[in-house]
Amino acid sequence: MREREPVLRALRAQVQLEIVHAAAEVAQAAEATEHAHSQVARLEQRAEFFLGELRLVLGRPQLNAALLATMRRGHRAEQSELRRWQSRHSVAQRQEQRVREGLADLRNQERSLERALQAARRKHELRLLALDMLRSDELWLQHSFRESA
Repeated sequence: MREREPVLRALRAQVQLEIVHAAAEVAQAAEATEHAHSQVARLEQRAEFFLGELRLVLGRPQLNAALLATMRRGHRAEQSELRRWQSRHSVAQRQEQRVREGLADLRNQERSLERALQAARRKHELRLLALDMLRSDELWLQHSFRESA
């Protein structure tokens, strides 16, 4: 079993390196999600303000048709940009979830390898202990035969 330990250690080191890379990916994905979220919040606030301004213009007794048309186009453009960022936010959240799941899988692999490594070490220690016990029994038998002879 002792020959498995270097292989298990090498696999664990490889998985640990993959964990570092996956953790960096999670950080990047979380940053992208947060950026998209802040953009959505900013655009929602801006769209709400813009809609309030549009309502004020509509509430005036004399309507300026050119201003109203410009504001409606602006509102539609704001809404379009908001939908794009909402879509980006949704994609960023899914990506973040995927990389988090990948990181969790790697951590599970690392724990499994650690358990296998500990089991290999325990088995090796038990074999050494059994050999020591056999040697001590052999020495005791030799000593017993010398005393009886």
